[in-house]
Amino acid sequence: MPTSLRRQVGGRYRLWQLLALILLLPVAWLVARLLVAGAVLLIDWSGKSRPGLADFREGIGAVRTLLGLLLAIPLHALLVDRIGLPLLGRFAYARAARLALVVAVGWLVVRLIDFLTVRAARRLAASGLPAASSLTIGRSVLQGMVVAGAALAALGVMGVNLTTTLAGLGIGGLALAFAAQKSLENIFGGVVVLTDKVVRVGDVVTLGTVQGTVEDVTLYATRIRTVERAVVSIPNGMMMASQIENLSRRDKFLFRHTLGLTFDTTTVQLQAVLDGCRALLDRDPRVESATARVRFLRLNAYSLDVEVFAYLMVPDWPAFLAAQEDLLLALMDIVERAGSGFAFPTQTTYLASGAAVPGPTASADEKAS
Repeated sequence: MPTSLRRQVGGRYRLWQLLALILLLPVAWLVARLLVAGAVLLIDWSGKSRPGLADFREGIGAVRTLLGLLLAIPLHALLVDRIGLPLLGRFAYARAARLALVVAVGWLVVRLIDFLTVRAARRLAASGLPAASSLTIGRSVLQGMVVAGAALAALGVMGVNLTTTLAGLGIGGLALAFAAQKSLENIFGGVVVLTDKVVRVGDVVTLGTVQGTVEDVTLYATRIRTVERAVVSIPNGMMMASQIENLSRRDKFLFRHTLGLTFDTTTVQLQAVLDGCRALLDRDPRVESATARVRFLRLNAYSLDVEVFAYLMVPDWPAFLAAQEDLLLALMDIVERAGSGFAFPTQTTYLASGAAVPGPTASADEKAS
């Protein structure tokens, strides 16, 4: 070996050792990638007829680079062990290799969580179910736990006393919990909203003065897109403390209207209106016949009120609007064919007619004076 490569650098290492340490990095990386590619080809060759092979290949493809990195680290350590580093150099390199291994494992687990979440959402979409936001929250929680565990493992590799660190984190966690009470309330509220399935993405809800479609449920807030196409973010803590009306969970839709007929409607005409309305509800297949009713309700101040009450068995709100329009037009036609009409607030003033009442006459003395 040339003398220039055998000279010491930094007082401990020889130049050829440092060069070998650097040049072995791409060598270990290349060998690791070839081994991973060979393993994938072997799996393809040995399991062509297996039904889950496509999913497995997709998972390997998502983390192939990280698998190569995970395999390259011990390969590089094995090669570096042959170049005879000094004792302190071996100690520093071993610590760096373990730290890189911890980072690689944590990164691999995070990517696997991403892959499994996307796969679960894809299967839900294929089965016709909306992708639950609990998948997103679960992914975030799991990835946060993995990152926290990797950080603690890295501190342990660096020589930090984990017992003291965990005790300090516990005290700091209590202080942080008091300081971030509202934030934690929203986070726990989001978990409750998703696990209890109070609302789901795509549901139409009413919360106070806000009504719209749920677009997303995160750890902190629920986003609702209103009819005006604005997005309202409501903290999950407020969601749990408020009354939520989930309009999408209705199994049937209420059709309830009052027909105000004029007071000049005769008894025969009123009976014709009642019979026609009952026949309309009976023959319409969208009406739940067990609960439908038509009743002469009251003598109102300006009208004769007839209540039409029914539940419509339709799938969604647009279908209900269409069915309601058909029924209202049919009810108007029944009233017109019966010879009656709809009343509106009116006032009639009657003037009484009669002979004028004569006033008092003057006496004879009054006339003389």
